[in-house]
Amino acid sequence: SWALCARYDGEVTQTRGSTLSDPYPPMTYEEYLNAPEIPEHTEWVNGRVIPMMSVSKKHTQLTFYLARLIGDYTEARELGEVFGDPFNMKLGGSLAGRAPDIAFVRTGRLALVREQFLDGPADLVIEVISPGTELIDRRVKFAEYQAGGVPEYWILDPHREVAEFYVRNEHGLFQPGTVTVDGEFASTVVDGLRIRVEWLWSRTPIAKVLSELGLGR
Repeated sequence: SWALCARYDGEVTQTRGSTLSDPYPPMTYEEYLNAPEIPEHTEWVNGRVIPMMSVSKKHTQLTFYLARLIGDYTEARELGEVFGDPFNMKLGGSLAGRAPDIAFVRTGRLALVREQFLDGPADLVIEVISPGTELIDRRVKFAEYQAGGVPEYWILDPHREVAEFYVRNEHGLFQPGTVTVDGEFASTVVDGLRIRVEWLWSRTPIAKVLSELGLGR
């Protein structure tokens, strides 16, 4: 089973429960990156290699849709690059090395993208919930991304059709982003990007969305 551990420094981590043996020995993040026996679909948490859970069909469809949409939009406007699982994002200090479903890095920060990982927080991180990952995405990763300096975090649940948008305030804490009465959220880090929540669940054709965002195809 998975367990949540609150450490003395306030960091919330995800570890294996005591009833299961770890499939890999403790290791540093550098060892994790260079260990040939470690499969790609894993994350590094508190010195441990954590196998990631399998994802649902709806998770895969929404992740692929958003990666295409945000990728096409940011490429057309030369705003930065989009990355995704299994590419790793290492937050500062002892914080975890995670593989977000989608991570956007602005052009001015692309020097932080190393060959094997992003050396610091992405500007936008998106996690799509699958059955069984809600606690991790809403609590564990929420705390890590907040502590690690991620400016904007989206949590999307395609099964319940719930979208949550969080932006970092002046105190370094996530607060809910503003969603209009029409269900539209304007990103604070991706210039000009507006997401209408209904697009996510209906997967409105990307050409139509880009047209509404002022980009022809």
